[in-house]
Amino acid sequence: MKMPGQGAYSPPDDGTPVELCVSVPASPEAGTVLRRAVRSLEQFFGPDKAEQVELLVTELATNGVKYAAAQGANRITLDAQIDSTRLYVGVTDRGAGFEASAAARSRTEPGGWGLMLVQGIADRWGVDREPSTRVWFELGRGAMAA
Repeated sequence: MKMPGQGAYSPPDDGTPVELCVSVPASPEAGTVLRRAVRSLEQFFGPDKAEQVELLVTELATNGVKYAAAQGANRITLDAQIDSTRLYVGVTDRGAGFEASAAARSRTEPGGWGLMLVQGIADRWGVDREPSTRVWFELGRGAMAA
């Protein structure tokens, strides 16, 4: 097993996953708070992947704030789970949601690049709409190895 500072740390051998749940107001500060929260798990996925994970969380949080605010909803929630095979992160908002698409965009178009980043970095990603909108991504443990 590698220790913090030496690459990725594996969850306990008994299969117990590492979990984090944070709920914050849907405000411009939400991305920063959720990014810091997920960074607290760095010892479980390694410093090499921390920036990618933070980038994806920031993109999902930005979308969560955007869609929650449009519906007058007041919170977004980050759920993260690390087990022996993967890191899973989901960001839930109480907004009406959107069509899951990471369609190619013109380089001259402003904004709208977040889901393209998620698609390009994550091993899997998707959108669940019931009962609230949850956008999630997964990185396999092999992708996190130092």
